[in-house]
Amino acid sequence: MNVKNNRALKNGTTYILLFLTFLLALFLKDGFEHIRFPFLPYEDGRDYFPMYYNHHSIQNIFRFYSGYITIFPNLTAYLATLFPAGIAVHLFVLISNIFAAASFVAVFRAIRYYTKDTIYSVIAIIALVILPLGNIFLVGTIYCLHWSTFTMLFFSVIVPPPESKSSKILLFLVLSLAIWSHPYSVSISLLYLFFIVIKRDVKWNSLLLAVTVLYAVFGIQYGAAHDHTFAQIHRIFFERIIAETWLGPVTRFHSISYGSDIIYYGAITALMLITMAIIYGALRSENKQRYIYILLLSYGLFAFYAISIVTRHLDQSYIYRVNDQRFVYISKICYFCLLVGCLHMLCKRRIHKFMVYASLTLLCIINLNSNFLYSPYPGQGKLFAEFIDYVEHTAQCTPQTPTISLDRGGWSITLDLCRD
Repeated sequence: MNVKNNRALKNGTTYILLFLTFLLALFLKDGFEHIRFPFLPYEDGRDYFPMYYNHHSIQNIFRFYSGYITIFPNLTAYLATLFPAGIAVHLFVLISNIFAAASFVAVFRAIRYYTKDTIYSVIAIIALVILPLGNIFLVGTIYCLHWSTFTMLFFSVIVPPPESKSSKILLFLVLSLAIWSHPYSVSISLLYLFFIVIKRDVKWNSLLLAVTVLYAVFGIQYGAAHDHTFAQIHRIFFERIIAETWLGPVTRFHSISYGSDIIYYGAITALMLITMAIIYGALRSENKQRYIYILLLSYGLFAFYAISIVTRHLDQSYIYRVNDQRFVYISKICYFCLLVGCLHMLCKRRIHKFMVYASLTLLCIINLNSNFLYSPYPGQGKLFAEFIDYVEHTAQCTPQTPTISLDRGGWSITLDLCRD
């Protein structure tokens, strides 16, 4: 019993240290700018903050938005706006980053479970955090918070639950809310069924499956599927997932915009051949977990991309964007984890691991020119801070001015000065 307690304590300490490291790394991506001067871009400023600031109703937590209920973002906005506006806007950013950091902890836990190598897993997850697979909106907004919770859900599901009963209950509550926050969670039902069939944590997966079925029935308004040509489907996959993971959004964009098609698609072909060789080598290794690891991450890579294709109109213009990673974000994480996990299975000597570490370092260096995606609008935060300060300390409710607005085009913010 003492051995179990010591192991749990050691794991808990490791997770906390990694969580704090990831949170600090996310803040450092733009020099703490987005936490010091939050500017609530897009739906955060136009929808979430005014909705809960103007009419602080708990019923809004269960509202349908874009065709589905998303509890975590709405619950976060509801709780944040319990505080004065000046504090609430910082909480929007802080809590979003907290969930992003927590999702990376879940990814680390999955990599370590299958590799059984803590040091290797730590280096791999640090590289993942450094790489610009996402952007400031994915890690720093309430609107995109459900992408972090979905990442946390998927990578928590593919490993067994914690042994502690209290930890298991807490994780179940968090994952249940995560399920009721993202429509992609319905696709994980097949994984629950898979684990039930192979008799791995049957009760745990049955409960999560039940929660998912309830969300599929009551939490989603289904719409028509979007049509795409095969050329669009495979091109977006290779360019926005495969190439962008290796080269970064900026280098990929410049390569396709100004480079030779022969050279570019030759590079894409080379990257795919490298991927296939790594996976093939892992399948021939002696690691007994290799089949499940490759199967689960391959499912995540292809299934989540397929859902994005079916539910979103990702036309040719999506290829020529540097930003807007959300629809391929989780697939890119699955692809990265698939590669580092398979590479570990091929490591027979210490020198092989050092080669992997050197490759990850080189990968991070190649991607440095895309780091601006985490600070795309310098100066906007200070302007927004002045607006919030004016609302809190100067603006007054009058019959002539019951509301006040900050003009930001289609993403303008309107606050009610006469709210109760």
